[in-house]
Amino acid sequence: MANASVPNAEPQHDGRNDMISITVAELADLLVETGERHHQAYADTDGADPEWALWYSGYLQARLWDRAGRLPSRSQLVGLLQSAERRYGDAEDWPARYAGHLLAGLDVSGPSGEVFPTVVADDIGWLTRVQMVEVDRVMMQDLRIDLIQMMENAGHRLARLVLALAAPDRVAVVAGSGGNGGGGLVAARHLANAGVDVVVTLGGPADQLSPVPAHQFDILRRMKVATSDTVVDGDLTVDALIGYSLRGAPRGRAAELIAAMTSASSVVALDTPSGLDVTSGEAPGDVVSADATLTLALPKIGMRNAPQVGALYLADISVPRSVTAALGPQPPDFSASPILRVI
Repeated sequence: MANASVPNAEPQHDGRNDMISITVAELADLLVETGERHHQAYADTDGADPEWALWYSGYLQARLWDRAGRLPSRSQLVGLLQSAERRYGDAEDWPARYAGHLLAGLDVSGPSGEVFPTVVADDIGWLTRVQMVEVDRVMMQDLRIDLIQMMENAGHRLARLVLALAAPDRVAVVAGSGGNGGGGLVAARHLANAGVDVVVTLGGPADQLSPVPAHQFDILRRMKVATSDTVVDGDLTVDALIGYSLRGAPRGRAAELIAAMTSASSVVALDTPSGLDVTSGEAPGDVVSADATLTLALPKIGMRNAPQVGALYLADISVPRSVTAALGPQPPDFSASPILRVI
């Protein structure tokens, strides 16, 4: 059986990191050993100059080579050190928190060995539901970028993330009737093409799918991808039931499917865990607790501290930087990869 576990983003894990072969405790000891130099470098610039992180990353990089035998990227360390200082610099147990944060950011994503570049949460914008509605409007009405293009990008990125995180043999895809469900159906196609045994469960009758998801579902039927009225057991479940358009508590079949997903071994959500309000971060009713979430274009503000999100990843779905910049948020840089890990 393939390893289907999804790595936990919680920085206080205690395992050995695959990339640099060092435990949280060992790295915490190293940080204590070098901490005086680090805090002096930070204090010298009052934390405002990124050169402190560049300087310290080189020092820490050399010590990690001595202690761990492999060399993490200096650019990775710079971003991780800056975000760790902002989050944990004043904490009494800062060495352990720093260490967990560094290892979570440097960790290999999964059994495929693919490592996604990281982006610091404070360095990018976070959207409300209303702002995301405006992004979609500009994309489709002003720029004439078809929904099917964005859906294809989202689903392809989702399939890639699932394969990287879990290398599953069998995946259950739970898809709603709208755009979020359509992205899940695209992912189902790409996963099936990769040799994964995929079983699709719809959030409602097939004849009630909106046009673009209906087209994607028709493709799956022609491919003879399996369907089920209930969520099947699998190595991993894809939650593509309800996206950012949630209004009120899920009811009826949606609530039943969310409840069924709570018993899944691992869940990867598309855009947001179903049942989560992406602006407030609250769950007005049943909500999926995901191990990882692939959010689209920019993260949503309510997801920032929501425990149901799990490890947060960000996907490029071809939204021009000018579109998000016009709303104020800082757009992410996808030049290195169409998928980024948010830390």
